[in-house]
Amino acid sequence: VINEVTVAVNHISLDLKRILKTFNEIIKRRFKVDKVIAAVLTPKGTFVLNLSPDDEHSDYSELAVYNPLLEFLSVNRDFILNREEILNHINSGNIDLPVKRIEFLPAAYEELKKLDVALAVPIVSNGDLIAVYFIGNKKSGDYFDSQELELLDHLIGEVGVLINNARLYGDLKKLDEAKSSFISVVSHQLRT
Repeated sequence: VINEVTVAVNHISLDLKRILKTFNEIIKRRFKVDKVIAAVLTPKGTFVLNLSPDDEHSDYSELAVYNPLLEFLSVNRDFILNREEILNHINSGNIDLPVKRIEFLPAAYEELKKLDVALAVPIVSNGDLIAVYFIGNKKSGDYFDSQELELLDHLIGEVGVLINNARLYGDLKKLDEAKSSFISVVSHQLRT
């Protein structure tokens, strides 16, 4: 898997859609899951989910920043939400996990159920939550083991770097366009 990621990273441009599509395919194939959804923070402060990234006509939806799942992940940036693990804690009445804002956990569980996914993996850049990968259920019906979660955490870290680089590149392109426009206006003013 690491070799596949290395090859993919070397061939992906800084196009966010291509990055997400490539990693969605790798994660689906490697973990044999029914779906992968990436939710990326937009400049207006919402998280946009691509609900059908493989289709030509993608279906997008937004999660409000005040969503309990996102609120939980924004303060527990290195905690992978595992739906089955949370359910076990809720059913046992023992929701004693080493996390902050534990009161959001039952509502976060409901959000995972609503999206019909097994895991929510936060993607952090410079200490801020910039995206969340929602990983569907395994086609075999099995749960994710600790090795798979560790590998997934590593892969998602790689995606985070690429997402951040794509965003920075987009910002740089906008600044370059603004600079070119400014120079054009100033040049025109100097000629007249």
